[in-house]
Amino acid sequence: MKFLIIEDNRSLAKSLKDILSKDYLIDIEHSGRSGVFSALTSEYDLIILDLQLPDMDGLEICQNLRQEKLTLPILILTGKNTVESKIVLLNSGADDYLTKPFSMAELKARIKSLLRRSVNHTYQNQLEIGSLLLNTDTKTVVLNNKMLKLSKKEFMLLRYLMKKPDISISRLSLFEHVWEGNLGFNSNKIDVHIYNLRQKLHSSCENQIIKTVHGDGYMLESSSLLPQVTYKNI
Repeated sequence: MKFLIIEDNRSLAKSLKDILSKDYLIDIEHSGRSGVFSALTSEYDLIILDLQLPDMDGLEICQNLRQEKLTLPILILTGKNTVESKIVLLNSGADDYLTKPFSMAELKARIKSLLRRSVNHTYQNQLEIGSLLLNTDTKTVVLNNKMLKLSKKEFMLLRYLMKKPDISISRLSLFEHVWEGNLGFNSNKIDVHIYNLRQKLHSSCENQIIKTVHGDGYMLESSSLLPQVTYKNI
C-alpha cells in the first residue's frame, strides 16, 4: 500500500517515513499545493495531512480533495485540541485526526483502523467508463457486455488507469502501484503486461483504449469507450 504525507516539518516528515516505510510505500510533499497535485495525479491508499502548512490550510486541502471525488482516508495531524476544531476537521472531510504530540504506536493504530474502514466501503467497488465496467469485489471486467478474463496484474493495471482516465501515467507510477515497489523497476515488464491487456480489450472493442504517451507512459482514453455520434446534413 502507498501513502502520501503532506507535512512541511521536514524532521517530522522524515520520522514518519522512517517508521511507516517498514510496512508501506511513502511519498512526501512539503507544501499544500504540491501535496494536492500529487494526490490528484498519483494513486494512494491513505493521506497523512498536517493542518497548518505555509501555503495552504489543511482544511482547504481536505475540502478540495473531497470536491475532486477522492474517497481515500485522510488523517489530519493537528496542534489544536478543542472539541470545536475537531468537529470542523471531521465536517471538512477528514476521516480521523491526531493531536500533536502523538506516539507512533497510536499513529499506526489509527492508520490500521482507517484502512479497515476503507476496505469496507462498498461504494468504491465499481468503476465504469462508457461500455467498460470493472468490479473490484468480484474481480470482473465487462466490455461491451462481454466478460474479459484478465490476469491479476492486468486487472490491477486497468483499475489504476480507469481511476485516472485521460491522464498520462508514467511507467514508474504503474510499476509502483501494481508491483508495490517489491522489485526493481522494469519498464519492459510494464510494456508486456500493457500489450497483453490491450489485446484482450481489443477483442471486445475496435478502438484503442489504452494510448501510449511517448516519453512518459500510458493513458486510458475515455472517448474510445463512449458511443460515437455522427451528424448528417439535413
